[in-house]
Amino acid sequence: MNGRIASGRLATPLLFAALACSNGANGVPDSGAPDTGGTGGTGGTGGSTGVACDQAANGDPCAHNGDTCGPLDGYGCNKICIAGAWKVSCINPPTCATSVVQQGGHCDPSLNLICGPFEINSRCGMVSVMASCVDSFGWAYHLPCDPDCESLGETDCKTYQGCAWAVPCNDPNLPPVAPRCIDFPPRIGLCNSAGCGPGMTCVGVALNPNDISSGDCTSAGAAAGFCDPLATAPPALSAE
Repeated sequence: MNGRIASGRLATPLLFAALACSNGANGVPDSGAPDTGGTGGTGGTGGSTGVACDQAANGDPCAHNGDTCGPLDGYGCNKICIAGAWKVSCINPPTCATSVVQQGGHCDPSLNLICGPFEINSRCGMVSVMASCVDSFGWAYHLPCDPDCESLGETDCKTYQGCAWAVPCNDPNLPPVAPRCIDFPPRIGLCNSAGCGPGMTCVGVALNPNDISSGDCTSAGAAAGFCDPLATAPPALSAE
């Protein structure tokens, strides 16, 4: 009997141990699936976000290297994403001078600037006029009348804007032409009498565009033309 009683008491603890192994915490049965641990964080976006190109300033973060916006040439700001940051390069449009520009002064004709109005003393009187950049010859004023500068001597010529004292350079391919007062800017390019009007002919000259009164085209020269009355125009070069 003692052997049977001892055997029954041992069976009871073993049963509870088996139940404990098959249950989870607080006696809730396990699902039987292995424990995978926590899910962890979602992690960063890896630089997938940044400031929009049209709103970005230089150095702002950007999402995709190589993204770009803005003009590739001309005026304005071009932006490109390099190494996760916006790089901004700007070319500002040129601005006009606020004071009177110097007639014949240096300017860049490719900018197509027309500036003013400026108050100047001219053969048209005191006038408010615009100025533009003329190829090779610099700033020139747009006068509201024909200034008839050709009638002036050197001293009076230099008094008025819109007139200029011109000294042609020595050129073996052109007839000698005496210095004179001309409307500024001079007629540029190869001579064409069609632009001179009735009873006039074009006389070809070479001028220094940086200083048309110098008579020296060693450093720079430009073809131009004077309009002279037919009776006083110098003879054409001989064809021989």
